[in-house]
Amino acid sequence: MTAFDENTFWMLGSYFVLVIMFYFLVSLMLYLTKNSEIKILNIIKDPKKGSRGRKHIGDYIEKSNKEKRLTWLWPYLLFQELVSYVKARFEKKKK
Repeated sequence: MTAFDENTFWMLGSYFVLVIMFYFLVSLMLYLTKNSEIKILNIIKDPKKGSRGRKHIGDYIEKSNKEKRLTWLWPYLLFQELVSYVKARFEKKKK
């Protein structure tokens, strides 16, 4: 192995480690955000008052729990949100 090959190996290895670190950092941030969101929604959820859209909070908590379990698949979740956004925009333009 020549010096050029060795330097290339270390350079590509460091880029690979950088990409992996970025991926898991984003996953960690999403996990912490979803965890905080679930805690806040559980505080807001009040069974005594069913008005002002509070009956839908259970659905949001369920969706957030699902997304929290799948945070390591954040590119998939991002793609899924983009698809739903585009579908909503097309529905809005049709009306």
